Amino acid sequence: MNKTMLSSLAWALPVLSLLLAVDVDAAPRIRVVTSIPELAEFTREIGGSLVEVDSLATGVEDPHAVPMKPSFVPKLSRADIVVLLGMENEHAYLPALIEASKNPRLQPG
Repeated sequence: MNKTMLSSLAWALPVLSLLLAVDVDAAPRIRVVTSIPELAEFTREIGGSLVEVDSLATGVEDPHAVPMKPSFVPKLSRADIVVLLGMENEHAYLPALIEASKNPRLQPG
């Protein structure tokens, strides 16, 4: 596993582990959008039945050059959380998509 993936997990695991403290019966599923399929798989493993996960990339693209698609905007507009690889992998396409989604839940940080 490369350093980029490990550094992403370093902050993503604590955030996603908070999902485990939620009463499964009382809470709706948290909608998570990830930038790459590997992060989607980690999110599913950690969040289990508490999350609904969708990845923007399919895994065949270069993670630095994922082509923007109109279908990304509705996914982001419904998302509660976006999990990114970071390290400027998504800088070419994600900021414009998040802005176009007009989703107030998606804030940097």
